[in-house]
Amino acid sequence: MILLVDYGNTRLKWRLVSSVGVEHEGATAEGAQALQSALGNYGRAITRVAVSMVGSEQAMAALSATLEKFTRASIRFYWSEQVRDGLRNGYVDVSLMGADRWHAMLGAWQASRSGVAVVDAGSALTVDYIAPGGQHLGGYILPGLQMMRESLHRGAARVGFDD
Repeated sequence: MILLVDYGNTRLKWRLVSSVGVEHEGATAEGAQALQSALGNYGRAITRVAVSMVGSEQAMAALSATLEKFTRASIRFYWSEQVRDGLRNGYVDVSLMGADRWHAMLGAWQASRSGVAVVDAGSALTVDYIAPGGQHLGGYILPGLQMMRESLHRGAARVGFDD
């Protein structure tokens, strides 16, 4: 089985996939430790771990240490790249683009193989444009809903929200 992990700024999501389909999936705001609780029983069956994450080196080390407690599978971290499968990153320094953003674009490109706008809403809202030939044309990063609310509460007088 393959364990797919998406470790974002505020949540960690996972999906365990076998030859017959999705075996288990979930999400948590609790971090890497929650994976061991949720997936510890699958440890020996996991043959590979693929991780996309935007966190710090410390978070990466914590995730690796947690995974190594319950599986002997090889762990591979996937980051932004200059080129993958015909999609060309518009950033000169690809390390400045979050892995989540790159993978959202790559998924959209692989599904469409044409010009596409990719909107991803997480901690931040990103909008990226891909030309029909696969060139990333750039995009925008905006605060996500929670960040916008917090910013307005701190910086604007008499602003309230109906939840």
